[in-house]
Amino acid sequence: INVSSTALRIGFRNTLLITFSNIGSVAAYNPTISLSLDESIIPLSSNIPWNTNNENTLTWNIDTLKQGEQTTIYLIDSVSINTSISTFKTISAQIENDLNGLPNDCDLTNNIATIYEETVGSVDPNDKQVFPKGYGPLGLITREDTLTYKIRFQNVGNYKASRVIVIDSLSEHLDFSSIHDVSLSHKGNYTIYENGVLNFTFIDIELPDSTSNEPESHGFVQFRVLPNLGAPEEAVILNKASIQFDYNQFIQTNTVLNTIVNSITNKKSLQLHIFPNPTKNYATVQVLAKDLQTLPIQLENLIVHDASGALVKNYPTNKSKVHINREGLKSGIYIIKGIDKNGFCYVSKWVILD
Repeated sequence: INVSSTALRIGFRNTLLITFSNIGSVAAYNPTISLSLDESIIPLSSNIPWNTNNENTLTWNIDTLKQGEQTTIYLIDSVSINTSISTFKTISAQIENDLNGLPNDCDLTNNIATIYEETVGSVDPNDKQVFPKGYGPLGLITREDTLTYKIRFQNVGNYKASRVIVIDSLSEHLDFSSIHDVSLSHKGNYTIYENGVLNFTFIDIELPDSTSNEPESHGFVQFRVLPNLGAPEEAVILNKASIQFDYNQFIQTNTVLNTIVNSITNKKSLQLHIFPNPTKNYATVQVLAKDLQTLPIQLENLIVHDASGALVKNYPTNKSKVHINREGLKSGIYIIKGIDKNGFCYVSKWVILD
């Protein structure tokens, strides 16, 4: 399963895609899709109607998913006008299935997908984003950080676009063979060339213009890629894309920047501390240095997963010290992820006792 979204524009409608497929050798019977949304994201409609909505967790009961079959759910949502700009929102999708007595799913690790999207106000409709942004003005990352690139486009002309081409030339400091989780907002094709050029083609997309149908005039492509393990220290990764509507001139997006370093002291020396831990009821979560010195690291979100990897709780926050409770959680071991404003993730175990 994979999940991706257009820009989370406060007060506007946005499009969210949940793509799931059966890459195994037998059919998956009656799979259930669940999507957990931040409380500020309001689901409006989807091409496949959801079966239930329980506290902003939507579920779909799907018929048999044959081997090799892929399906995409297009969800239209809106972000509450009470939401602050530049806060990260968590969106998590999960798939579970009944194999009707056949052998178990051979890979459970790809049954959950989580993204952290930043809320925005007025935006350039054709732009390039990278996540994580990295630390500081040079966007410091390590070779172990997976980069997620998103290219957003909008038809701001006065007539629908029948053809959209997106070309992205990747830096030599990225591992082209590691490209994965490719998502397209509309039906289209893409090609990855040996020199790291990605070509996304939307033929007969019939993308409305923003004047006649603003909500449907948006689209995007998204993919993930790893840095090249052989990239030198302080290698600079610059990336921008070119977008063409019909046969007009290509539009250039902004350039995003990351710099590879062997270690990020300000990142690697930090840990997500939970105290008390174990706990029976309440706990406090902070990002601390290894010497337990308190640092003013503001956390945008706290996400809790159970031992199977399923998302069970989400604590939206804009604080450096977060107080949480175990309400609704059984005793056991949980994984807490803290996301800071730069998009970096700090992980720790949380043990809950009866």
